[in-house]
Amino acid sequence: MNERIDVLALQATDSKGGLDRHKFAELIVKECAKSIEKTIEVNCDTDDEKMGCEFAITDLLEHFGVTE
Repeated sequence: MNERIDVLALQATDSKGGLDRHKFAELIVKECAKSIEKTIEVNCDTDDEKMGCEFAITDLLEHFGVTE
């Protein structure tokens, strides 16, 4: 795992020092969506490619019940 996972885990730590598993999972899903957004900016040249990536983001967030 990379350093970003540690950062997300810290962000999901509650006031008592415990890990809020649901918050941690939500942050990971949102991070995945951000990664796909970067792909759109850098690698998608056509509207179809962009639309496919945008659908993937929407599907990912809906699948896990995460709202932006």
